Amino acid sequence: MIKSLIRYMIDNFMKKEYIFYLLVLFSVFAAVIIIWPHFWVNLDIGAFHYHRLWKGPNLDDLSGGRYEYNFDLELGKDFSERSNLLYKVNFDDNSVDKREKIEEVVGMLQNRLRDIGYSESVVGFYKKEDNYFITSEIEEGSSEIGDNKEVIFSKGKMEFWGEKGEEIVAEEDDEDSEEESDPLREYIKENFVNLGIDGNEIKGYKTGEADESSYLRVVLEEEQSKNLTNQIYSFYGKSLIIVIDDQVFYIDGSDLSETVQIYQEAKSIKIAGIPDEEQANLYGSVVKNGPLPVDLEFVESTDLSPLYDKDILRIVLIAIIGIFILFSFGYILLFKLNGAVGMICVGLYLLFTIALLKIVPIKITSGVIFSLLITISSYIGVLSLSLKSMFNKKEDGEDKILFLTDKKVENLFDNIVIISLIFSFVLILFAVWQMKYIGIIILTGSMLALVIHKGIYPFCYKFMNFIKR
Repeated sequence: MIKSLIRYMIDNFMKKEYIFYLLVLFSVFAAVIIIWPHFWVNLDIGAFHYHRLWKGPNLDDLSGGRYEYNFDLELGKDFSERSNLLYKVNFDDNSVDKREKIEEVVGMLQNRLRDIGYSESVVGFYKKEDNYFITSEIEEGSSEIGDNKEVIFSKGKMEFWGEKGEEIVAEEDDEDSEEESDPLREYIKENFVNLGIDGNEIKGYKTGEADESSYLRVVLEEEQSKNLTNQIYSFYGKSLIIVIDDQVFYIDGSDLSETVQIYQEAKSIKIAGIPDEEQANLYGSVVKNGPLPVDLEFVESTDLSPLYDKDILRIVLIAIIGIFILFSFGYILLFKLNGAVGMICVGLYLLFTIALLKIVPIKITSGVIFSLLITISSYIGVLSLSLKSMFNKKEDGEDKILFLTDKKVENLFDNIVIISLIFSFVLILFAVWQMKYIGIIILTGSMLALVIHKGIYPFCYKFMNFIKR
């Protein structure tokens, strides 16, 4: 039998379909590595003691520190601590439509939060007596947000200033006396001149690391680019700075000169000396989605407990494994060898699904878990119909390997996949982030079911038929 198996594999190895099967085997190996648990196992049963860390793959260790992304489940706000931030809105002009301004500010803050990774954060507002307040629920504790909230909810106005010289005369500044009393502002006005460039009119930005710090490269709109180009020659040999609210950064002069030489225009500027890339991305988002038309006064920060305990995830996983084992015994008793092959396919489906949960950029929420259970149940239901159809088609007391022959079952499977794909694309393209996660789960689950049902499922029955012969 072993010789026949080896001969069979050698004769068919170069066929295209076996390349697919080898890829499947490689995928199974990779999935097992990815889902390898990462937690302490402590067992004390009488004289038996077992204490060991089950650790999954760590790219930081494998790559020698070059890559920091690791295959860990990222928990959403349902299973993690959150913060509720409260700000009072101070209007510069009481004659404006306050509600319209508030709605504009809410949209800008929501974009800032999403740009820096707070995809589940929700920004809202309410009115109490004559005052408006803005609330923001962020999926991190107040200690983790730290000083970032000061930047996120700042006005975000970016100004260009050039160092004064004998030949450079500063224009009169009409800013109010309250701002003039700021020591930083007084120093800047005394030593620099405002270039009059709207720094928030930008096309985009990108961040990077240089030496021991990070930088922010801002791409200017055409009008602002020309304005800066016309003025930079007046500041040859002097410093150009960027002021974002109360933060001062130097423009990289050598990079600006190189940009002008290449494009004949100051299309972009490089802001250097930012402590880390997270801060650089934060300032880029604030500038892009600013300046705010109002001032926000911090009131309070409240820590919110998770909606569900993290242990629920482990309970759900154990329940899925337990149900899978029970179903396996039932399928094998009922459908014999066909049932065993069917449960192998279900096992592969679960294996790939859990691995994708760790790879795909989604956060685990209660909605994601519910969608996952629905998707798995749908696939098992279709598989059960296929097994039942084959079980009813017997010849001379032996099961015929008649995979994919029941047109009703296959049409049902195709319809479920098509509807799932359409629904998932709608959620991904048009829904808010919380629903996008559900769309991604349905999309990946449907594609997995399609690959297993149309590719791996027939192969398993062909292979078992060969074993029988």
